[in-house]
Amino acid sequence: MSSVADATVGEKKTSWPEVVGLPVEEAKKITLKDMPDADVVVLSAGSPVTLDWRSNRVRVFVDTVSQTPTVDCPLPSCWIDAVALFMHHLDFLDCP
Repeated sequence: MSSVADATVGEKKTSWPEVVGLPVEEAKKITLKDMPDADVVVLSAGSPVTLDWRSNRVRVFVDTVSQTPTVDCPLPSCWIDAVALFMHHLDFLDCP
């Protein structure tokens, strides 16, 4: 999707304002459609970046949270419940 307002160098597109607000994978897909040789790099907004210029690098800066942050546990919740039940039984046995 190109428009007159898009930045271009010759015929090569250098800016993709139409992807603002889209999911990262969709933004990468659109960018790669317009510039198949692009090295699309996804970074958190405000991330430090190198100052070297590469004509095929496109940086996509992301600053939104797309899912609810959670504390992940490596054990399934049913195991946690089983361990809690086991520990509860140990309390009743007065085990040291």
